[in-house]
Amino acid sequence: MYSLQSGNRQHIIDFPEHAEVEILKAEGLPALADLKAALAAAFNNPVFDSGFRGTFPSRAVSGRVAFVVTETVTPEVLEVALPIILERLFQANADLKPSAVTIIVGDWLKRSNRADRFKKLFQTVNASGCRVIVHDPILQTMVEMGVTNRGTPVRVNSELANADLKIVLDRIKPCPLFGFVESPLRLARCCMSIDSIESLEAMVLPSAGENCRLDRHPVFDEIREIIHMVGIDGGVAGISSPTGETIRIVAGEPSMIIRQAASLYRRHYRISVSTPFDIAVVGFGPQRTDPFLELVQSGLLAAAQVLVDGGHVLIVGDDTRGVGTDIFFDYICHSLSPAALIDGFIKLRNQAGAGGLKQSNQQAAAADRSLEKIFGMEVIRRCQFRAADPSAVLAEWADEYEDRIRIAVIPEGHGSFFYPD
Repeated sequence: MYSLQSGNRQHIIDFPEHAEVEILKAEGLPALADLKAALAAAFNNPVFDSGFRGTFPSRAVSGRVAFVVTETVTPEVLEVALPIILERLFQANADLKPSAVTIIVGDWLKRSNRADRFKKLFQTVNASGCRVIVHDPILQTMVEMGVTNRGTPVRVNSELANADLKIVLDRIKPCPLFGFVESPLRLARCCMSIDSIESLEAMVLPSAGENCRLDRHPVFDEIREIIHMVGIDGGVAGISSPTGETIRIVAGEPSMIIRQAASLYRRHYRISVSTPFDIAVVGFGPQRTDPFLELVQSGLLAAAQVLVDGGHVLIVGDDTRGVGTDIFFDYICHSLSPAALIDGFIKLRNQAGAGGLKQSNQQAAAADRSLEKIFGMEVIRRCQFRAADPSAVLAEWADEYEDRIRIAVIPEGHGSFFYPD
């Protein structure tokens, strides 16, 4: 018997007698109790070189300053970090005018369910005289910075290109599909042109596990080269747990921040599976606010990495849209292999990434980029919506197996990372 939580519902699951059950969950790290103290410590971290340690971002600035704020930065971290960084900046540069400081955000600001909270913060920044602009990857004036060794055109927002001090504010929280290369892609979407974004998205690897490894990853190699070409001076990022709590604040060179986050996750959130399972049961933990179909995507991706071909996935939800209080997806791998499933999601995300930005800018009034619209795809159509008791569903599947069956329980399907050895 196991108690599995998904949203506000607690499900008691009885497993078949001949089942070998394994709970796949990382221990993780606690949330930070004091964000200001963590930020101060980040600025003085001895891993930084002497030109950065203790001075960032308060070095002398002779001209303009540009911040890039990525789409997943949390209000809690931004509300702490941005005022402190600005204060240090103006203290070190008495002649620097607020009008010389520009904060660049992506069009995510229009769509975020926390947009009001962000807007209040940016209104305060605006009131101080700093400028806040929304980056448009199609209509914005871009500056050509060259081409990378792999051929990616580096065209960036002119406000960023022409600044003397360039700072990135980000949150590192790996995507179940794109792993840690999601962070470079978010940075690109907030300050680069459509062709630059599309070129980077085309380099994403077909395995979610591979995208959690940065060594020789084409997207990570590209973003390091782009950071050097653009001349980004540094960044500040909150590293989040899979459930969204801030567990570290890191300051430094942006690609180093991503590498540090990947190392942290590998130590504390890695889940290894040596032998595939016959059945995967997936929940999403308490108080999930993500769109349900986004959770389904995460759950299917997590399950696909631990299943044998021909296995079953039982995704347990508390969503009430359409088929009743409890929704279960019976995804049978005979009809689509785990590798094909992941490949299908990558193609979908690439189509909805830069392509979605084109649509949202060209047809702003009519565009609906919600996940519910995007997910009208073959993978979801192969799933069965069922309102049933999870134990009964497992018992039904168990009849297919004469010998012992192996069942994996993934309590946090939205944030479980299965690294290749």
